Amino acid sequence: EKASFADAMLQLAQLPWSQICQLPRHGMGFEIIARTSISGGAIPDIISEDTNIIAFRFHKLAPMVGFRREDTFYVVWFDRAFNLYKH
Repeated sequence: EKASFADAMLQLAQLPWSQICQLPRHGMGFEIIARTSISGGAIPDIISEDTNIIAFRFHKLAPMVGFRREDTFYVVWFDRAFNLYKH
């Protein structure tokens, strides 16, 4: 899983956000998760109400979930057990 995470981050870092937005969500793309869907952990205060929560797949279908600020994606959770939000 650590190698998959590093590979995913390396691949994503090579692409501009405009291209990432066009990728399939179960590939290297992402999906936006509704704040009301988060049930497996408290949402940190750093993620304001107007900030999208984003999930990228990093190991098979397991998502890393976090938020984007400008050109940086911040990982907050690894949802390896698929219990952070409704999938």
